[in-house]
Amino acid sequence: MRSIARSCLVAMLGFGMVNLPVFAAGGDPLGVVIQAQDALLSNANAAVGATVYPGDALATERDGTLRLRVGGAGQLYLAPSSSASLTENAKITHVSVTSGTVGFVSVTAADLELQTPVAVVRPANGQRAQGQVTVTGPNQMIVSAYSGALLVVRNGESRIVEAGKSYSVRFDPNATPTAQNAAGAGTSDQNGNGNNNGNNGNGNGNDNGQNGNGSGNGNGHDKGQLIFDAVVLGLTAGGGFAIWHFVTESTTSPD
Repeated sequence: MRSIARSCLVAMLGFGMVNLPVFAAGGDPLGVVIQAQDALLSNANAAVGATVYPGDALATERDGTLRLRVGGAGQLYLAPSSSASLTENAKITHVSVTSGTVGFVSVTAADLELQTPVAVVRPANGQRAQGQVTVTGPNQMIVSAYSGALLVVRNGESRIVEAGKSYSVRFDPNATPTAQNAAGAGTSDQNGNGNNNGNNGNGNGNDNGQNGNGSGNGNGHDKGQLIFDAVVLGLTAGGGFAIWHFVTESTTSPD
């Protein structure tokens, strides 16, 4: 009997050790793949129905596409030759865009935000928005708002891109910050998604703006300025409107 009991105990411990990493890894799911062609999910071929977890890397090949359902009713789209990764920050799906073009549909600003090497982009005014970003260089991107306004934020500086507008946005680290912000620009209040005093990030700062918990781009020592140049949406979006039409029309169709 003692030998049988010892064998059972060893088997139970072994089962627990084998399965513990499975339960501990990944965290809560952030999304699910609803379209994939020549795309990778954490270096494996992405398949429809695959679950996306925090830290998962997303990439598309030269002719690839990848579409995810994220943040409840939101969607994320990677155009060809694009890469990004997902994390969760204060219940917001945070998308780090490394290269290429990433589009999104977000029900509210509390659902989804994109961080690029240039700045953070999220829906403005807490409203539903559809848009995309294209990383064109180490310090440059194109931001296009197709429906709803987008907010572009870096180091306490912010600007709203209205629906139907597209801007080439570059960060000049040598520029002296000025009151360039145009109509609709500005930073948020003390308890919102913004940086009050320019210390440690742009998101969800406390009353004195220090030790922010959000995912802003930059910190209190990040000098320089965002420079916005208006561009023609139809010519610079690289077919983004057609892509967006496909994505939004597919939102209500069965997968």
